[in-house]
Amino acid sequence: MIAQETKFLKAQGVFQRIARSLGEALGKGLRLDEVERELKEELQAAGLAFLEGFVEASGDGDQGAAVSRGGTVLMRSEGPQRRRYLSIFGEVSIPRYVYSSGKKKAIEYAPLDAQLGLPSGEISYVLEDYQQRLCVQTPYGKSTEDLKAILGTGVVVGTAEHMTQEMGEFAEAYRLSALTDEGTPPPENEGQLLVTVGDGKGVVMRKTLAQRMQECSPAHRTAGYHLRGSGTRKADYGLAVS
Repeated sequence: MIAQETKFLKAQGVFQRIARSLGEALGKGLRLDEVERELKEELQAAGLAFLEGFVEASGDGDQGAAVSRGGTVLMRSEGPQRRRYLSIFGEVSIPRYVYSSGKKKAIEYAPLDAQLGLPSGEISYVLEDYQQRLCVQTPYGKSTEDLKAILGTGVVVGTAEHMTQEMGEFAEAYRLSALTDEGTPPPENEGQLLVTVGDGKGVVMRKTLAQRMQECSPAHRTAGYHLRGSGTRKADYGLAVS
């Protein structure tokens, strides 16, 4: 227990620094919002230190020189291999032993990854959740900028787009499971109408010149053809209708 507690000494040091900075803020007469912003940054650093301490206390995934998985003997890597993990507090580097069928072979087993429940990629589930909540409301560029402004960390636009694509793969299964939970109605009770809704907001709709001329009166349409090369504005004859 004492050994595990020492892993969090860095985070405890951050808290001590926070206490000192609060005392200094009182002496300087700082505004509350200034203290709030400074606290946010310090608490972000404390959260990152606690995550790093938790990872360190979880071990290195070493299960011996070789392990048997599904009837196959896998060999331990020569040394710990680092994995990048981007959390809501910042980036964590996770050193751990991994197992494969031989040197320069693909990793087939990573005990610490399984123990910590790491995602298949580098982005934490929490950060992914926060980013996707913004992505469904605003464009990718703005959503990534907003999250970085709030958390102080985040992902690039390409990563946010890839997140959405990966999550979209589960949409069909989720929809079918929801139908199963609620009970699929028998075919004879199904309706005959399919209602769809389309949102054309923000799309500029303009008629072609031919369409606009056809809507004009015959007199205006004739005048428009005769004045085509005269330099007279067609708007004077009702032909420049958007």
